[in-house]
Amino acid sequence: MSESSQKTITLSPPRRWLLTLLALTVVVIGCMILRLALAWTDPITFARWEASINIAGRTVSVVMLLAAFYVFIRFRQSPRRLTMSTPSPALLVRHTDEQATETSTCGTRRRLISRDDAAPGIAAWAHEVVMDNSAAHYHKRATELYYVLEGEGVITLDDEEHALRPGSMVHIPPGVIHATRGRMRVLVIGIPDIDDDDVYLVENINTA
Repeated sequence: MSESSQKTITLSPPRRWLLTLLALTVVVIGCMILRLALAWTDPITFARWEASINIAGRTVSVVMLLAAFYVFIRFRQSPRRLTMSTPSPALLVRHTDEQATETSTCGTRRRLISRDDAAPGIAAWAHEVVMDNSAAHYHKRATELYYVLEGEGVITLDDEEHALRPGSMVHIPPGVIHATRGRMRVLVIGIPDIDDDDVYLVENINTA
């Protein structure tokens, strides 16, 4: 199973205004340094230019506030660069002859995609099932697809019988009572799964 990947979304803030804001910040810092230097080294000159320096500093500060507000507004309206973790597609290759055979409600099965693969990216489970007069049952959660690989038989869907042969496909929504007669090898797809805790047996259905 591959690990989660990261997806990047582009963010484009107004770079020119950010540079302008940075330049104004440098100017303000320069004015502050100049003010302190004059006050320390030449109090007379400082007293003469103090009012002008203060006005220039206040003017630049107001411009900086306006620029910062503009950048904030533009930034909110711009696309953003976000890094999000997204599940990678689940890439699996399985071979039926390498899977163990076990007993199931419908006969015997070999799990291809199943509970051990329950992870992000798995959209459905898949079993190869040899059905031999399977018991009547239904599922509350799973939708099932049957694809007949070998053999012939009959499937009962809510008391209605349908003949099956190689190449037949059956769609079984949740809640539909179903059972089979005859021996068939079937690929069973369960969406989202084919878990044993979602099998509900029904006794009163005609499968004879």
